[in-house]
Amino acid sequence: MSDRPPAGWARLRLETGRAALLVRVLARYGFAELSDRLGLDSLVRLRDRLLRRRRSHRELVELEPPERLARALVELGPTFVKFGQLLSTRPDLLPDDYLASLATLQDRVPGMEFEQLQSVVRTELGAAPGEVFTRFDAEPVAAASLAQVHRAMLAGAGPVAVKVQRPGVEDQVEGDLGLIERVTGLAERLPEYAEYDLRGLYEEFARTIRHELDYEREGRNCDACRRNFSGDDNVFIPRVHWSRTTRRVLVQDFIAGVKVTDTANLDRRGFDRHELARRGCRAYLAMVFEHGFFQADPHPGNLIVTPDGRIGIVDYGMFSRVDDETRDGLAELLLATWRRQPDQVVRVIDRRSPLEDRSARAGLRADVADLIDRYHGVELERIRFEPLAREFLTALRQHRIRLPRGMANLLRGLATVEGTGLMLDPEFNFVATMRPYLEKLAWRRFGPVAWLRGLGRSGHDLEALLRHLPGDLRDIITLVRRGTIRLKLDRGEFSDIAGRVERSNSRLSGAIVLAAIIVGASLLVFAAPGDLGGYVPAIGIAAFVAAGAIGLWLLVSIIRGTR
Repeated sequence: MSDRPPAGWARLRLETGRAALLVRVLARYGFAELSDRLGLDSLVRLRDRLLRRRRSHRELVELEPPERLARALVELGPTFVKFGQLLSTRPDLLPDDYLASLATLQDRVPGMEFEQLQSVVRTELGAAPGEVFTRFDAEPVAAASLAQVHRAMLAGAGPVAVKVQRPGVEDQVEGDLGLIERVTGLAERLPEYAEYDLRGLYEEFARTIRHELDYEREGRNCDACRRNFSGDDNVFIPRVHWSRTTRRVLVQDFIAGVKVTDTANLDRRGFDRHELARRGCRAYLAMVFEHGFFQADPHPGNLIVTPDGRIGIVDYGMFSRVDDETRDGLAELLLATWRRQPDQVVRVIDRRSPLEDRSARAGLRADVADLIDRYHGVELERIRFEPLAREFLTALRQHRIRLPRGMANLLRGLATVEGTGLMLDPEFNFVATMRPYLEKLAWRRFGPVAWLRGLGRSGHDLEALLRHLPGDLRDIITLVRRGTIRLKLDRGEFSDIAGRVERSNSRLSGAIVLAAIIVGASLLVFAAPGDLGGYVPAIGIAAFVAAGAIGLWLLVSIIRGTR
């Protein structure tokens, strides 16, 4: 299969077929009205419009809308399931009942046929799995919609995990992305969706899933993470075996151990779950606040406890970088919340998502103050981050304020990590664990050392400014004394404005003349003395004709002027 997505006629046929399926599934699950309002019929061939089932299943319609939406996404396939998983992490876009339903979506499918896997490996590595590896287990360790993982033995490297992309999945994803892009374009035209950044949501999802399909990129992410944790004995990052890695096949060290979700097995093996929660959360906080390179979807299933108690991380497809501005903004936001400073919280948001009017600022400030007051007097050890973040994002959504995507992703990731910590240890306090990282970052970025460092970086510009400033001031004073300072204005815009005013005056004058001709002609036709014969009415009729010509000229000039 070519690495390039389908284009031209082939892509159009793929999107049209998927659009027909989308329309049928929406109708079956009771969303036909939404389909009609979006105008999805415009994406479907006439034959499919006539054949599609307009009636929804009675047993499906009896379900709550959030559950019907989740089931519809499952039926539409893996791309839409992943899109639903992304939506489940956006409380700034959807209410809680939809978030809870979409959070149940699972990206698990039966494993592909071994012959299909052999074909992919042979195409990518030039030989069958049995020839590349000294041993290759036919049964997959894990199977998902985009790929599956097998355990194997590589000569000179020991046990490895071999991730193989499903054949044809890239074409299907590209077809679905094209369809989702067109649907979001239609949705943006509806007033109830205009306030949301649907285009940005689509671009985020498209970038994420395309990155997941590029295993060379995933390998580079793994190498970067391995370098970042090179001095941390509590975290295990596998090696990438680049001689056996391509865009569709990834070979890494196999991480043996127990998944953190298998708490019963952890207990049987005598692991300290509180310590595991602390190590796992600290690893993620280090990614965000120290490395600036973090796992955007820190699902607990991607964490494995090795026999020696280290936290092993798998799946590096959804790693992304966080810029200093976003990271600093998040630190400011959280510290202002814990210090009970609602005005500072509003200022941080306003710098990144400008509040257009005073009412929005006042309303948000009141909601933030109310949220902070509810935690007044509550000990830090009793504060939970996830409900706090969810209520905060809900308040933003109610005021139609969009937090920058990078900051929203960080809040989502931190909330997920807290959930993992609580799963391991119900008494674990994520907020207390995170606070030192925030204070350390704030000191590093805004303390006196950071100020001096920034001043040093600006030293060259400051030195140049001070060196040239006296001479520049002397030249300005000399010009003032000579009276030779002139203000130069660009006449282009003034000429354009003058031209428009002149054209408007011409049209107004023409309209006045037209009105006068019409009034005069009317008097000549209907009020002329009878002894003047038929000459005067004839002149009046001619005036009417002239008035029609002038009116047509005015109409044409107005139409041309608006283009």
